Amino acid sequence: MSLFQQAVSNDLVGQHAEARKIYDALKNSDISANIAVPSAVNLVALDRFSEARRAFNALAKSANTRDRDYARLWQLWLTARRGTANPQQLEKSLRAMAGGLQATASYQQEIINLYAGKSSVDAVFAAVSAMPDASELQRTDALTEATFFTSGYLRYVKHDSPAAKDLLQKKSHQLSSVSLELPLITREKAAL
Repeated sequence: MSLFQQAVSNDLVGQHAEARKIYDALKNSDISANIAVPSAVNLVALDRFSEARRAFNALAKSANTRDRDYARLWQLWLTARRGTANPQQLEKSLRAMAGGLQATASYQQEIINLYAGKSSVDAVFAAVSAMPDASELQRTDALTEATFFTSGYLRYVKHDSPAAKDLLQKKSHQLSSVSLELPLITREKAAL
């Protein structure tokens, strides 16, 4: 477990290649199920998108509801990021992907609905604010997750980089320092 914690710590400070070495070393260990999500996110951080897609596709079939719901958000983001020359075709593909998806957490469902073209950025953050019985850590983690996926929607689906950058700047002081999306948010901000 200490190696796993070191890998996550490496990812949080942007040392993704070092974290990858640890995830690979732990791949067939007794904690391989525990590292599946952070390992998949690490693949995104390393721009290894095809491998990340395969990892999230496997997680989307997980019996663990939390992992499955989270993986589905990544499937949508990866599809949006890959894009297509035809924006209408991308939106159609995302609507088809998101159409039947159901998430347990209301804010994740709003993210799915956003990618399906049936919700708004404001509705996603309203759902985060309205989370029942959430601790401060849970709420800031959800806010960080929502910020990443909604900014990705704005950038890759709506092709509205100024709105994505504005969202990232507005939310940056509220984000969780222990969320796996934080280094990716930092990278997205720099790219915009």
